[in-house]
Amino acid sequence: MFGTKALAIAIALFQGSAYAYCGNNATFTAISYTDDGNPSKNCKQIRQKEERRQAMCPKADVNAQCPHTCGSCCEDDPSYTFHLKRQTDTIVDCTWILKNSKKKEIRFNEYCTKNNTQGKLHSVNGRSVRDACSLSCDYCFTGALQITTAPTPAPSAAPTPVPTVDPLADDGKLHYIHTQT
Repeated sequence: MFGTKALAIAIALFQGSAYAYCGNNATFTAISYTDDGNPSKNCKQIRQKEERRQAMCPKADVNAQCPHTCGSCCEDDPSYTFHLKRQTDTIVDCTWILKNSKKKEIRFNEYCTKNNTQGKLHSVNGRSVRDACSLSCDYCFTGALQITTAPTPAPSAAPTPVPTVDPLADDGKLHYIHTQT
């Protein structure tokens, strides 16, 4: 009986923590060396300029904090909701954009692009639908940029001993054989 309760608790805890939204860190900033003026850029600003994205995403910290921007993942924010432009009392989530195949193109243009009557992105609390609904709005970067790492340290001055089997030892163990240089 104890085993069943423990298993049920473990499953409940696992289900709550098994999924983590793969989105950009809204508070992260990094220094851009491709821009004049204010070099501090957040994930959204990095994404807006391809030259900047190509230069910054190979950095490990930027890649880890800006996975949408850097192409590591692409999904809709499951907690994001927005009101409709003409029915402000109606709240929908990202799935609404693709829900009706006959209205998909109209919804896409109205909420995911600037090709609408206002000529700007639809935003709620400072976040655009296109940013929050990246997958539904087809605003994904494919192929994560390769992360660059620090150069390897300088080679050692002398070769290090390599373990090898000493042909003179008949115990079958590895022995170090040092060679003179």
